[in-house]
Amino acid sequence: IWTKESLAYAREQKKRILETAALALIEKDEELQKYVAHPNPLMKALHYRNAYLAAERYWLQPVKAMKQVPEENEVLELQNDLLCTTKGLVWSKSLPRGKQVLLGTANIVLEK
Repeated sequence: IWTKESLAYAREQKKRILETAALALIEKDEELQKYVAHPNPLMKALHYRNAYLAAERYWLQPVKAMKQVPEENEVLELQNDLLCTTKGLVWSKSLPRGKQVLLGTANIVLEK
């Protein structure tokens, strides 16, 4: 369940995070190409270090968590400001403090 405001904010964050991650991967690849091409061992070490830093910048981005942010075609409007995602997981829990058990996935389809 999302509000329009929270979903807009999450999509903005998703876009920023995915762009940052993509730039980090490009930088890593460029530095690895320089590493392979350069004959000087000191410059090789510098380019390897830069490639590792770019890879670390990628790893620090929560790319996997951004898969939870639905796209425009994956939400249905419930009420004025409430939106519901059309795909999700169904969990069960023995109350009051039981272990959560994954029952499966759920897909909501709007019938016309």
